[in-house]
Amino acid sequence: MAACALIAAGSDAQARRLAKPVKHTARMASVIDKKEAAKRAVEAAAKWCATTEKVYVWNGDWTLEDHYETQYNDRALPAVRTCTEADGYISRTQYAYDANGMKTFELTEVSEDDGASFRNSSKLERTYDERVTDFITLNKPYTWLMDAWQASGNNYTQTLTRNADGNVTLMERAIFFGGVYDPTTRIAVTYGEDGKATAITESNLDYSYSTGQYFWTEGMSYTDIVWDRTDGQITSNENLLFGANRISSAKMVDDEDVIEVTVTYDAKGGYVANMSGTDGEDTFESVVTYTVLDDNGSYKVVTDTEYSYEGDPYWSESFTEVYEYDAYGLIVKESAEFSDGTYSEIEALMEGAIEYDPTYGYPLTYTLQEYDVDEEEMINYMRVEFSNYVDVAGIDDITADGGSDAPVEYFNLQGIRVDNPAAGQVYIRRQGANVAKVLVK
Repeated sequence: MAACALIAAGSDAQARRLAKPVKHTARMASVIDKKEAAKRAVEAAAKWCATTEKVYVWNGDWTLEDHYETQYNDRALPAVRTCTEADGYISRTQYAYDANGMKTFELTEVSEDDGASFRNSSKLERTYDERVTDFITLNKPYTWLMDAWQASGNNYTQTLTRNADGNVTLMERAIFFGGVYDPTTRIAVTYGEDGKATAITESNLDYSYSTGQYFWTEGMSYTDIVWDRTDGQITSNENLLFGANRISSAKMVDDEDVIEVTVTYDAKGGYVANMSGTDGEDTFESVVTYTVLDDNGSYKVVTDTEYSYEGDPYWSESFTEVYEYDAYGLIVKESAEFSDGTYSEIEALMEGAIEYDPTYGYPLTYTLQEYDVDEEEMINYMRVEFSNYVDVAGIDDITADGGSDAPVEYFNLQGIRVDNPAAGQVYIRRQGANVAKVLVK
């Protein structure tokens, strides 16, 4: 739930009676990994993908830190990605995917001789549920140690149990420990006579230091659920305001907090959630407004909350988050701001400036700045240069004005430029704005 963290953070009555404003922690990432941000554009692009990316950091001027070269498969997914860091360290990662485009394998190798040879570094294997195709059933990372693969952290399985109707009744997450997978989290789902879920209950494995025994404790639960829509494939007690399973109303119970929630949705997937609850003699009313801003995944969420003690309102606050992205997944703006009506504070802010190719529309340069809270000004954070684009999806025919006099270029299906295409092989042929997949005769 979008507002759970807010309500939990505001449940301490004594803290809310302080005269000074309550400073919330923004739910957006305070530091964006520059390598991940650099990859987002090519991974989100529908057709055009950059095979070369140069990532710069700000040290009084822009300093090159990482240089990426990427090969793609014919579904525009990265197949091989090589990174050369400023100190000369080289890593190469290979990827494999299933029929749904979900990553099933990742192998990273490193080189200490300028790319002449590579040795194993890390590996990841994944499997997914056949019906909920993005639900991970096995996540198994390895590290190369002593000339062998050793299982490493974040190694887990997730098992779904379904009833005769095919609906999920139990999700069990097990962590690899001591050579076996031990269950640590369970999500149990109860269904009514109409076949729809009426309750979702989380349980977590805990440990008693006094008895030396493990035991299960109940976590967040939802009861009295009324659905806006549901397909019975409930794998989590989170994100119940999106996708195929979203609630119209429910009662949320977390420890001693009891929260009633009602939700209305708009045609674009936005919603307004009204929440109310009690904590001892305190009560609160909260309205969470989630607005879809475009088709790029951009959205805005505003949480307005009023607190009362023994029936008298004593505190109100508003927390606004904005997430704006371009069509290539690059950050245009990410911000978080707190206000109590008289006092406001920027808690986090990042803004991106993007230069696009005038002909094809893909990004050429991307500059990201972040807000310095102490100096109260924007400072440079990262710059990325994208180049050597190819249409790895192999569009059959794109025609635009001009380009007939442009040089002809050929690329293989992995996005690598080919100077001398061989007869009988399929290539991507580009001449100006004209792109086609061709068989060379």
